[in-house]
Amino acid sequence: MSKLFHLSILILLVLGCSSLPKQQISQATQKAVQLMEQGGKEEARNMPADALTAYLQSLHYATLNGDLENQLTAMQGCVRVYHVMGDSAKVRILLSDMQKQILDTSPNYLIYYLQVLNWMYMQAGEYQKVYDFAVDDVRYRPDLSIMLLCDKIQAAAKLSIQDKATLKRLQSLLSKYIRTTKNKQGYRTDIVAQADYSIAFYLAANDNWKAAVKSLDKAIKIDKVSDVYINLADDYLLKGKCLLKLNRPDLAQSNLWLAKTIYAELNLPDQSEQADTLLKGIQITGNHE
Repeated sequence: MSKLFHLSILILLVLGCSSLPKQQISQATQKAVQLMEQGGKEEARNMPADALTAYLQSLHYATLNGDLENQLTAMQGCVRVYHVMGDSAKVRILLSDMQKQILDTSPNYLIYYLQVLNWMYMQAGEYQKVYDFAVDDVRYRPDLSIMLLCDKIQAAAKLSIQDKATLKRLQSLLSKYIRTTKNKQGYRTDIVAQADYSIAFYLAANDNWKAAVKSLDKAIKIDKVSDVYINLADDYLLKGKCLLKLNRPDLAQSNLWLAKTIYAELNLPDQSEQADTLLKGIQITGNHE
């Protein structure tokens, strides 16, 4: 069977599978989570076919176990990959299936749908929609609420909206999440790093370069020990830009070089070229205007 085996197989599993015996539930959940993490790593390496295979297999195990949260998370991954591949038909099928399962179960799960929808709006440059739809619900999933606030604060920066209220809410929620969840099962350092980056993105858009660098240093510390290389490259690129604004071309150069190298290794030529253009500007002028 091809890596890109047909989505209909998984849809049949979603609709028709019986539950596993109780003694196998934990194994199925563990397998679903492991495959989800693998899919995330492949997605971050810009390997969509491998990421899709892992996400679809994760969906299979989550479905066998009747684990709706992991099903929806795996579906999010599939939606992102199919969107990148340009397969709009499968994106529509998955979004429709997510809606149906959420409506049949509990509106508390709506945050999963909103999250992936906001991701698609962000990719399309529809920042106003991201800003309008990024409504968090901390009562159910504070980690996912943080991610939605990350979307909202980045959209605010793109739209040149001064939104100190959302910034403070994100900072407060992030601080509480770290304080109450760190060193416990389920703590997600990737979400913490994403929040630190999003805060820096907003601060940089509002010319608060020093504070942005401090926030980026936190994100870099986390992303360095993870396999999410594209996030690390984004950290270095934004930090390089901030350092140029702070008239530190020496430090900016090293960060931009790291960003360019990682983007190139991930086969992301547009991002690599952006870093390279900034590097050439430093080499030509010896400073930044």
